[in-house]
Amino acid sequence: FPVTILTANITPSSTTSKILVVCSIAGAGENASGSNNAAHFEIYRNGSSVSYFDDILGFGTTGLNATTSISWQDSPASTSALTYAIYWKRAGGGAGTIYMNNYVTAANQTLSSLTLMEIAA
Repeated sequence: FPVTILTANITPSSTTSKILVVCSIAGAGENASGSNNAAHFEIYRNGSSVSYFDDILGFGTTGLNATTSISWQDSPASTSALTYAIYWKRAGGGAGTIYMNNYVTAANQTLSSLTLMEIAA
């Protein structure tokens, strides 16, 4: 996964705590040659993949501005500082471009967020 759009840190208070990862992703798709585009997202913890979301944003042949949300619960069994990151890539046979935190026509017009919450056991 070549591009990260969001990172956040948390230090659990107990090894039995769960971490709820909540992500809202805003972006746009622009297609070429009448092809379809899709975006794949992956959650990393301390540099290792822990969850994968396939085709979470899909863009048809005419392009689309879109926002999607991801919620996922992790069980890291750690009291050390943890860094979570959301990585994305364009997938499928599409020939267009996918923009994150951006609409096709103007830079930085949208906002994505990553929130981490500790759930005590």
